[in-house]
Amino acid sequence: MAMRDKYPDGVFCWADLRTPDLQAAKSFYGRLLGWSFELSGPQDRPYWMATLQNKPVAGMYQAASLEAFWSSYISVDNMEASLRKWEAQGGRILMPPTKADNAGTLAVVVDPVGATVVLWQPDTHPGAAFTRIPNTLCWNELNTRNVKMATDFYAGVFGWKYRTAGTQTYQQILQPGADGGNGGIMDVTDMFADDVPDFWSVYFAVENTDDFVEKAKSMGGSLHHGPADIDAGRFAILSDPTGGLFQIITLKEAN
Repeated sequence: MAMRDKYPDGVFCWADLRTPDLQAAKSFYGRLLGWSFELSGPQDRPYWMATLQNKPVAGMYQAASLEAFWSSYISVDNMEASLRKWEAQGGRILMPPTKADNAGTLAVVVDPVGATVVLWQPDTHPGAAFTRIPNTLCWNELNTRNVKMATDFYAGVFGWKYRTAGTQTYQQILQPGADGGNGGIMDVTDMFADDVPDFWSVYFAVENTDDFVEKAKSMGGSLHHGPADIDAGRFAILSDPTGGLFQIITLKEAN
């Protein structure tokens, strides 16, 4: 697809990895996905841009005392208005609006099912320059035990509409301006232990899921599920050597 320089309100635009071992994470994703890395931000708060074709496609930073986790970012046109809707619909603000230098403003929020996501109002950085091409972000998925609560909430905040896909419990998010869809909401009742909270996960598009699984395993990654075929393509669930969970998928051409 063409390079993106704008994301509409309510559309996923970015993902970044918080990791306790930045060097190991950079080495793993650099080799697996062909990413290069550029330092962004002040030296006391280093943030690394993962780049493809010299354009930003994801982010990475170190948090030594916290477990590794990929965060999903939703673009918003007006942060204050979005946060008012968020709280009015029953969500919580975990970290209030914070300026990320001249790149934009972010707020970390929690929805009523307990999943954390980041709202992003761009300034000079709209988000990923490419999506849905090999080695870039292509999908964001809410894993929840309460699909109805989640779909009602996000419809109230962003006006999301949905289409049932695959099974009666999977809802594809529809949003104008989203390339190939905005993501999905999946019922994970009985799939995880009770102490695992609902969470947003990220998918990266790859050319061949099976090959990438073997490559990831050879570099210290772990396979948790798959490879398996679903309506959208062939996917697998992996984690990197630092513990960050992510998914890869070879998308069908129709998607």
